[in-house]
Amino acid sequence: MAGIRRARSGDAETIARIHVEAYETALEGVVLRDVLDRAASGRHAMWVALLSEPPPDQAVFVHEDDTVSGFISAGPSRDGQAHATGEVYALFVNPQRWDSGIGAALLQRGLDHLHSLNVSAVRLWVLDSNDRARTFYEARAWAHTGEVRDDDRGRFLRYGRAL
Repeated sequence: MAGIRRARSGDAETIARIHVEAYETALEGVVLRDVLDRAASGRHAMWVALLSEPPPDQAVFVHEDDTVSGFISAGPSRDGQAHATGEVYALFVNPQRWDSGIGAALLQRGLDHLHSLNVSAVRLWVLDSNDRARTFYEARAWAHTGEVRDDDRGRFLRYGRAL
């Protein structure tokens, strides 16, 4: 039966694979190959560490039917936003399952988690060149806050919305 559940440490390998595949599929041709390779390096170890000892108030949820097909990671804002601000750290779905409603369901579960933390606003970062992601969030009442940051992958835009 399909559903969303809290991620377990045994999900780290699948989460890392989805993270890399979705990132590379969305950004192939937009971000240089060596930048994509560097971004993918260490994802498995990162997810093993995160899922074995999750930080307080941070949660990772997976969508699972026959297999894990997507995940969301969310918790308190990491960059000094007000106490009542949460953040979606990552939301990725297996590219073969895009446009299936999995991303929307995971996003809602992440927002429910943030609501349980009594946050009133939520933020996230998205590459300005990732039109698919920007369209996804904008269709769900997210808006660019005007904040930007740059790194070797490109320009990131801060999106936010009330909770």
